[in-house]
Amino acid sequence: MDFSLKQDELRWLWEHPRERQETHLALRQAATTLLTGGADSTEEWALIHISAALHNSEVYRQRPFLLDAGCGPGHYLAALLADPAVPEGLAVGLDRSRDALLKAQARLKDIAGAALVQGDILHLPFEPASFGAAMCNRMLNQTGDIAGALAAVAAVLAPGGSIFIVTADSGDVSPLRAAHERYQAALGFPARLYHHTTRPGQRFNLENGAEWLAPAYTASRVKLYARHLKFTGLAELGKYYASGLLFQKSSGLAEPGIRPEQWLALYSGVMHEMAEIIASTGYLAYQEGAALFSAQRN
Repeated sequence: MDFSLKQDELRWLWEHPRERQETHLALRQAATTLLTGGADSTEEWALIHISAALHNSEVYRQRPFLLDAGCGPGHYLAALLADPAVPEGLAVGLDRSRDALLKAQARLKDIAGAALVQGDILHLPFEPASFGAAMCNRMLNQTGDIAGALAAVAAVLAPGGSIFIVTADSGDVSPLRAAHERYQAALGFPARLYHHTTRPGQRFNLENGAEWLAPAYTASRVKLYARHLKFTGLAELGKYYASGLLFQKSSGLAEPGIRPEQWLALYSGVMHEMAEIIASTGYLAYQEGAALFSAQRN
């Protein structure tokens, strides 16, 4: 069977990011066999639980000020401020990136109660016990000092205030990603595309999240989200891979020092390996997921 990807197909994928994403999402939906709570995304699922926790929090009702550290484009802030189940209050989105804050500003322009601050979680410009709750979603691994970041957030939380942390990081890797990263290494792709770029020992994930929280927080809990995927056809799996993971973390055809032939060889090698799995079992099945940690400040 031909597992090759033509250069013009590769270039079309790279030059049409919107169509590429739409194709990827449609194929993911078609291959999905189970979603936790029926939620179509990690964000949708996590927001349901964060909203309920804020609604039931006596501390947050008394001090309805929410910090979103590493707010990015403001998705979580906008959803929570617009949610009638969440006690009415104020929210601050903090991020190091000016570009991210400009996107957040556009998203929040018609929503009352939000402020945006450019800053670093390790040096929060807020008074002690300012907030009734805080979020640090998908960002702690980029701080370089997870313990310091969690301590800084604890310092600006009111006693008993809640912290919420969404992470998709786990020690489990899907067969598709494992093959992708292995072939990238073999074909000479930059290590930053297939190695974790965080400092050694600076990863907050499903396996160790409770340990990171223990020094400054109590009543730590974790909820799990899962999307089960099953592919029985190589054609669909190939399109799914080419429209998603293939270019992930890279600048694609603009990646310095990487020739188009290397991208084509990467695709071919990964698909040969996936074909062996499907030939052996009749399908490729794996799980994607995330974890939501919540805890209270000591």
